[in-house]
Amino acid sequence: MGQDRLDPLLAHEIGHAVSFEYGPVINAAPWWSLEGVAEVAAGLFRDSWERKNKRIVRLAETDNLRRWEQLGDFKGEAVSHGMHVYLQGWSMIDYIDRTFGKDTRNAWFTRLGHGDTLDEASTTVMAIPFEQLSDQWRRSLLEQVSDDEDQGASGS
Repeated sequence: MGQDRLDPLLAHEIGHAVSFEYGPVINAAPWWSLEGVAEVAAGLFRDSWERKNKRIVRLAETDNLRRWEQLGDFKGEAVSHGMHVYLQGWSMIDYIDRTFGKDTRNAWFTRLGHGDTLDEASTTVMAIPFEQLSDQWRRSLLEQVSDDEDQGASGS
């Protein structure tokens, strides 16, 4: 395995190891959130943010995103949606980072690591319920579709 593939892999796994610091029950957090934060960590060693973002925008555009409940349990239904666990998880955590900041993301994970539900953690830390956070994230993806269409129309 080349260094260009090893660095992101190690960063992903270190991202998991560091997530244990969020609290004693962090492993009970939804699987997509744990893979999402690990993928954000791995992204520091990849130059593929745009490519990954285009993939998730395309999934949103074609109404091919999964419900968060489908991606939560690594022993349950989520196993059937592996790509979505990683990609949607990465996109949501990246959205939280860009919209609210890394300190807020860390506080959110700390709440999850101490047993809060997604809704409790989101309401406590971001002052919005998780469903609203999810809706804002989806809208942000769909806005990128219209931005791309606007740029295509003006470039003709």
